[in-house]
Amino acid sequence: MPDPTPKKGPARRLLAYLIRYWQFLLLGSIASALASGFEASLPVIIGQVIDILAGKKDGLVFNLFLLGLEKPRLAVVNFLPIWIFFVIVMSGIFAFFRSYLISYTGQRVVLAIRNRVFGRLVHLPLRYYDVRQSGEVVSRVTNDVHVLQESANSLKDVLHAITTLAVVLSIMFFRSWKLTLLVIISFPALGIIINALGAKSRRAGREIQTKIAGLTAFLTENLASIKLIKSFRREDFEVGRFKKKNLEAFRAWMYGVKVEAILRPMMEVVSGLGIAGFFWYGCHLVLSGRMTTGSLLEFTGLIVIMYQPIKTVGRVNVLIQKALAAAARVFEVADEPSERELRGEGTYRGRIEGSVVFDDVSFSYDSVNYVLDAVSVEAAPGEVTAVVGPSGAGKSTLVSLIPRFYEPSKGCLLVDGRDVKEYDLDALRDQISLVPQETLLFADTVYNNILYGRLDADAEDVYDAALAANADEFIRRFPEGYETYIGERGVQISGGQRQRLSIARAVLRDPRILILDEATSSLDAESERLIQTALDRLMVGRTTFVIAHRLSTVRRADRIVVLEGGRVAEIGAHEELVLNAGAYKRLLEAQLTG
Repeated sequence: MPDPTPKKGPARRLLAYLIRYWQFLLLGSIASALASGFEASLPVIIGQVIDILAGKKDGLVFNLFLLGLEKPRLAVVNFLPIWIFFVIVMSGIFAFFRSYLISYTGQRVVLAIRNRVFGRLVHLPLRYYDVRQSGEVVSRVTNDVHVLQESANSLKDVLHAITTLAVVLSIMFFRSWKLTLLVIISFPALGIIINALGAKSRRAGREIQTKIAGLTAFLTENLASIKLIKSFRREDFEVGRFKKKNLEAFRAWMYGVKVEAILRPMMEVVSGLGIAGFFWYGCHLVLSGRMTTGSLLEFTGLIVIMYQPIKTVGRVNVLIQKALAAAARVFEVADEPSERELRGEGTYRGRIEGSVVFDDVSFSYDSVNYVLDAVSVEAAPGEVTAVVGPSGAGKSTLVSLIPRFYEPSKGCLLVDGRDVKEYDLDALRDQISLVPQETLLFADTVYNNILYGRLDADAEDVYDAALAANADEFIRRFPEGYETYIGERGVQISGGQRQRLSIARAVLRDPRILILDEATSSLDAESERLIQTALDRLMVGRTTFVIAHRLSTVRRADRIVVLEGGRVAEIGAHEELVLNAGAYKRLLEAQLTG
């Protein structure tokens, strides 16, 4: 779903999200106004009753007598507790609807924003993640959105404060506009305080979110590298680093607490001065006979009620400023251009036969240092092309250009004679499967991990794919078979089993182009044999690119491409390259010697 107000400030964008749910806001506002009206009626009624009891409202007593009440003052006294109980009940009912409707609106906004941010994250190009820590990205969806969620919970308090202030001021102006003007003379001072400390709160909020994001990134990285930490005995070293980052987050948090702690007493002082000033002046009016005691208490009660929402606004303003700082970080992600926006919309959705041509292709991650330099390679449909070379030669980068994970910086990549940029991105990737060296599995069942290759496949298709990948036998030995939960990244099963599930997923996808990136490395001989057998089945009739460190696995390739320093050093079949006594033979001899 497109962002309702792209490229505007965070406050206006949040407001635009709120307007989507204007019906709930309107109903919540009505409920809030009614709740505030009932609350504000209490001091008015009590003031009237006091004046009646003191003989200041004889005209009203006489009217009640004419209506048939033989003891009007006693009737008024009896009426008071009934009215108080009624007001409490009605105020509670409308307060419930206010809280529910406004909270629903706020949480719907958070839901929409979180969905938008995650939807944007999965559509961002890989370059976005190449330059960012995964923990920092996760923090945008968790910590920053959590701040928005906390602020959404306070939305009902803001609305209640606004409606209460409007209702109480309306009653006060109706009762005495002169006294009301005297009371609100302190409002500018309160506004200045709220505004000044609000700016500090926003800066504090940005700093807090930045430090929390750094802490989250550090924690994510450490948990992912826990084996490395233990193998080098760096537990205490990492604890020390964590304490330092945690202390930085603590200090940023405490600065925000200090700002909020300053705000509250300052508002109490200004509010107290306003109430004290009015009460002093009101007492003089009572002594001079220009105001009744009941009216003084009535106005005092209304002022006390009026200042509560002002204090609420000041308190909630701190949360709002933090929310705006968090929203700015969240919307930074939402504004990042997706792959389609960066690369344009290809339209061709035809079936791929499998011809792949790299025509003088160069690539750089930073536009300065080229990982690939003028690479030209051709692969016919159904052929197996092996890409070998030392670490850092550009092997993985080369095959990453085929599914358009990256775009060539120079040159042209053709699939079936058509520039790869002309293909619809979804249609292109639907016909390509990648089996990576580091097997990527989800914390789910065996069945669902295989099904991920083609979500519309039926159970028989899944079983056949597992059978083709030499995985069916070990899967059925599990206590729960295909419904076995394999844990995060498949940690509950062996490396060979994980790789065979990855191959089963690729088989189910039935791709036209297959990319095997070190698919049999770091495995024992038996696992490698089973996986190689499964791969042999998978490669039949498909254009296959094999990245291999072990040269023994690429002898049967139709073509071997040797990369050195991002350039093509040699191309040919195994026997041909051995006879050439060039780069390939040097690699082969180095492995045999090793």
